[in-house]
Amino acid sequence: MTRTVNTFLRRHDTFSSWFAAEPDGSIVRHVMDPAAIDFVPTAHGVKDSADAIRAHVQDETPGPFSWDCFTFGAIEHDSGFTLYAAFDHLVTEGISSALALVELLQLYSSETQGVPSGLSEVGSYVEYCAGERSGSAELTLESPHVERWVELVRNNGGTLPTFPLDLGVSSSGYARPAHL
Repeated sequence: MTRTVNTFLRRHDTFSSWFAAEPDGSIVRHVMDPAAIDFVPTAHGVKDSADAIRAHVQDETPGPFSWDCFTFGAIEHDSGFTLYAAFDHLVTEGISSALALVELLQLYSSETQGVPSGLSEVGSYVEYCAGERSGSAELTLESPHVERWVELVRNNGGTLPTFPLDLGVSSSGYARPAHL
């Protein structure tokens, strides 16, 4: 599994960088050689409840200003084990996270069978983000997409529409629900 995780991380350029806040307030992107990525297993002892496991994953996964704002783990139990991956939104989003788990499964299966994974090369998330940033820089208040958002906010009394689902967010900032 260690080789699987390292192969996965080296395949995706987003895992080779991190951001740091400089004293002047600027944000600087740092990039490392993917070949330097070398995750190693670390034992964390016995966790005697789901709450203890949850707290461990939440407390031990660094935030976006650390290179490793993601984690992988195995929870051993009497009948086998459960693997998990936790990613900061900086390096992935919901759909990509699901695809990442499928890719990890394929890489692990190939590793245990000693055969090539058959996976194609991956695209660059960094290049995708650069394209999105470039496209966004060209937008003006007259751009059709911007005009539609402005119209939506105006038609809703100056705020974005909401619906009754409580997302645990208050006006003072993010509030983690107690049950997580």
